[in-house]
Amino acid sequence: MIVKIHGNQEASSIIEKCQEQLKPRYATFSKAKTVPWLDSCSVDIEEIYTPLHWVRDERKPSGVTQEELGDYTDMFIGNRYHPKPTRMLVYGRPGIGKSTFCKRAACDWSKSLQEILMNFYILLLIKLRDVCDMENIRDVLRASKLLAGDGLVSVDSFYHYIINNQDKVLPILDVYDEYSCAKEHSHILEICKGELLRDSHVIVTTRQIKCDELRSLSHVLFEIHGFKSWKQIKTFARKFLTSEQDVSEFKTYLQEKALKGMAEIPLLLLILCLVWIERRHEEMPTSRADIYTSFIQTMLNHRIKRDAKSEPFKKLTSEEIRKDVSNTGKLAFDALLQGSLFMRLS
Repeated sequence: MIVKIHGNQEASSIIEKCQEQLKPRYATFSKAKTVPWLDSCSVDIEEIYTPLHWVRDERKPSGVTQEELGDYTDMFIGNRYHPKPTRMLVYGRPGIGKSTFCKRAACDWSKSLQEILMNFYILLLIKLRDVCDMENIRDVLRASKLLAGDGLVSVDSFYHYIINNQDKVLPILDVYDEYSCAKEHSHILEICKGELLRDSHVIVTTRQIKCDELRSLSHVLFEIHGFKSWKQIKTFARKFLTSEQDVSEFKTYLQEKALKGMAEIPLLLLILCLVWIERRHEEMPTSRADIYTSFIQTMLNHRIKRDAKSEPFKKLTSEEIRKDVSNTGKLAFDALLQGSLFMRLS
């Protein structure tokens, strides 16, 4: 059965059937890893999500000022130049929580947890790295696999609904910096420029390195600063550490080793927590290099424990791990020189 649009009744049917597929999908896949290298160690986003520090960029002749947001939903509030912004850019450092925010927004929409998101009948969460080679919006919808291939709504019907009801659709385009196949006439770029889906509210996330490409195309800009307060850091750490004493000792360690700047980034704070759990009765690393070395050893230890019968890993020395980190760093640097912000390792 293929649903086609011939009027309000058919459009309502499209909405209902799309929501029946999208909401459970977002509720199911909006998860976060508690161990970065294991897909099996994932929990619902609500179990781990900790509100981040957001600021709104305001550009003036005297420079850029930043105003703190109370909640991420404040991004829909415009300014005097764009009272109803439809192009919203979110940027931040790697690991700061941009993709986690996207998952949280999709989860909030699927469960009707944020009133402002209920203004949108359809939320499209699209990872741009997965649609690099797509020629048009229809292909993007197919590649993103938001709808079931054997579902009751065809991609063509879905596409026509989006085009004809743009103000009721919220596309979230995640990781623009990994959209390495960007072309001059890419439909994704045309959406960012407002040449397509002009009446849709569009959220784009990117690392700082690609921010300037989109700055002039955006109505409002926001930066995620991560965990700026000790309260936020402790709230996140409590999700992994077992007691208040453990949390207090962990905070003292971060303070004594001047690691607060590192702990502001959620991904790095997760690494610090995992290293702390693994080595809580041993001497903790004091430098970033030592922390990353300990993290890799922790990762290998977990793999060995998980598959004790096989012998794919051996106990590595610190020097061997440092060499591996150095080799990986070289690969990452070479990828960066080639304009790629991610790489696949086997």
